[in-house]
Amino acid sequence: MAEIGAARLRTLAAEIRRELEALRRTVAELEWVEAQGDSESAVRIRIYASAAMLDTFYTGIERVLERVARVFGNLPDGPGWHRELLASAALDVPLARPPVLREQTVVVLARYLAFRHRFRNLYLFDLEPEQMEPLIAGAADALAALEQDLQEFAEVLDALAAGG
Repeated sequence: MAEIGAARLRTLAAEIRRELEALRRTVAELEWVEAQGDSESAVRIRIYASAAMLDTFYTGIERVLERVARVFGNLPDGPGWHRELLASAALDVPLARPPVLREQTVVVLARYLAFRHRFRNLYLFDLEPEQMEPLIAGAADALAALEQDLQEFAEVLDALAAGG
């Protein structure tokens, strides 16, 4: 593994756990938004709010992956860095770090990254709710997979920090 101080590894593990709590809250907020009324105005507001929550959800995920990449010295750059960052999270980097995420988690999260890109490049009224629905419905499952992967990675960091 890369030579990284125990305090830095413990801090990264704590940051991962803190971000997971924020992501849990984000998914809970998304579920609350989706449970609001069905009047025409409520539906539009739900679409906008859900889109913002989906954006926040993936931004939080990316924040975790950026922290890991910075600590291990492999933060990508260039025009495709967002995709590279996500894809590299599934890599086992010998003598540096184990995979942060399972490949199947990366596949699921790639859909949220694609939506975030689209969301940030459209007017809100151009959003297509039918494209958002599977992401909204799958957010809790995506979070569960992410949480499993990140908890396991944080445990590896704890073990490395303890000298194991």
